[in-house]
Amino acid sequence: MSAALNLAVVLTLTDQLSAGLQGISERLTQVGVAGAGMLAAMRVPITAFAEAEDSMTRLKVAMMQAGGVVPKVFADISA
Repeated sequence: MSAALNLAVVLTLTDQLSAGLQGISERLTQVGVAGAGMLAAMRVPITAFAEAEDSMTRLKVAMMQAGGVVPKVFADISA
């Protein structure tokens, strides 16, 4: 194939595919925006849950007795 023919083929394919690729690009952008919005909405409850888990772990360690035994009252506090 000559260079001119190769260029013509590439340009033709680019023209034919560009509309479809643009649509895909727009849909991916919309999904990305929606995903970022969901992440922002979930950030507060996720952070609160992580802080609560960390607090319970710290309390468990603070209550832990010799040999790694945790008093039974910890289960009541945890619940």
